[in-house]
Amino acid sequence: MKDTELALFLNLIEQQSFTATAKHLGISQPRVSETLARLEKKLGQKLIQRGSHVARPTPAGKKLIPYATQILALKEAAFNELTHLEEKAIRDLTLAASSLPGNYILPPLLARFYKDHPQIRPYLALSNSAQACEQVLEGKAEIGLVGAKLRLSGLRWKTWKKDRLVLILAPSHRWKERPSIALEELAGEPLLLREDNSGTKKVILQRFQTQGFTRGALNLVAELGGAEALKKAVAQQMGVAIVSLASVEEEIQRGQLLAKEIRHMQPERDLFIITARRKKLSPAAQLFHEFLVRQT
Repeated sequence: MKDTELALFLNLIEQQSFTATAKHLGISQPRVSETLARLEKKLGQKLIQRGSHVARPTPAGKKLIPYATQILALKEAAFNELTHLEEKAIRDLTLAASSLPGNYILPPLLARFYKDHPQIRPYLALSNSAQACEQVLEGKAEIGLVGAKLRLSGLRWKTWKKDRLVLILAPSHRWKERPSIALEELAGEPLLLREDNSGTKKVILQRFQTQGFTRGALNLVAELGGAEALKKAVAQQMGVAIVSLASVEEEIQRGQLLAKEIRHMQPERDLFIITARRKKLSPAAQLFHEFLVRQT
């Protein structure tokens, strides 16, 4: 049985007329009769009663109706499933991010993206800016999000968002009542910094150098891996630190840390989206890249 024969049979049942069926399907009435005759010959049964102005199913025709309906519905479902198989398949999205975007900016964005694209499964590797760049260059991640622009060939850099740097203090620090602190005052203060290859650390040292302070002139007491370690050390009065405002908003609201503006230092820095120059993004990565760009 051909699906066209079954479809014509069901149309006859619905229209209850050879003439109406021919008009509905856009074919001639003799062709309706010929198609029905072929189907009846294959099945060895009369399906439509003749000799009446109304086309009614025979007992055999009545038995065929649910099967014909199911066969055509299954065919349509299979066609739709296979046609959109690529769209419906779970697709992996590999991402690399430094501490700030990975911990504080990306999670809510990924949640929003997932609501619209539940078929895409993200994998996010957290590291520092240099390591995130390496992962994109090596093909371990398709998209990276970092807080400093490094001198590396083979990457596309797109300015994404603005980040704001602030000085954080313990609530009992002697500067607690002051609205802002001059950059030169920080030179002699016990200072905590991120580890090497951190984008935040790179930017901070560049800002000090712009004002004539080399790394050797700073009272550097520790280098810690990650914003969370810095925040806990500052809260325990080990020193002060310069971090992204986005990373300390909750602690500030709870009164666990204080945030101060730094005079004579540009407070804003750029965050970047990075991709490999010689590699084409997968459909999932391209979709997420377009989504990120809209969030600027």
